[in-house]
Amino acid sequence: MDEWKDWNIQHVRCTKQLTFNKMKKLSFYLLMSLLFACAGKQEPPKLNQPVNKSETKEKPNMADNTSKEDMIAKLACENLKSNEQITLLDVRTPEEIAEGKMDGAMEIDFRAADFKSNVEKLDKEKTYYVYCRSGGRSGKTVKMMREMGIPNSYNILGGFEKFKGACESGQ
Repeated sequence: MDEWKDWNIQHVRCTKQLTFNKMKKLSFYLLMSLLFACAGKQEPPKLNQPVNKSETKEKPNMADNTSKEDMIAKLACENLKSNEQITLLDVRTPEEIAEGKMDGAMEIDFRAADFKSNVEKLDKEKTYYVYCRSGGRSGKTVKMMREMGIPNSYNILGGFEKFKGACESGQ
């Protein structure tokens, strides 16, 4: 009789354990189903667009497909027209500049030996839009300027020709 009692107790424990495990699995599946059902009703945020609408107000002059450091030429032209505090910085060589430059642009030759010391002399409080022939040197310049403590420096994508074309077409 004692054996029967022991077996019965073990059987009840196993049955309770099995039932508990089944309940855990069932509740897990129900929870996952609920999550998937709810997740399907939301639209995922679009790439390169602010998730929060307040971000749009903070960065009104930034293009959707550019980083903070890279401004589209058209936006740069619009900003230049509306803000006299922006300084244009041309980092092309003298030979490239001889072929044409933007009115009022400050010139610092990226390939010159004194390039870094000339950049260090810039006013850290001003805003700079930097351009070169295609965007490579100006991108490196902007990175260096930010490391030097000039946070308001921006690379104009596309270089001089695209920038010039965008400004001429916008007049």
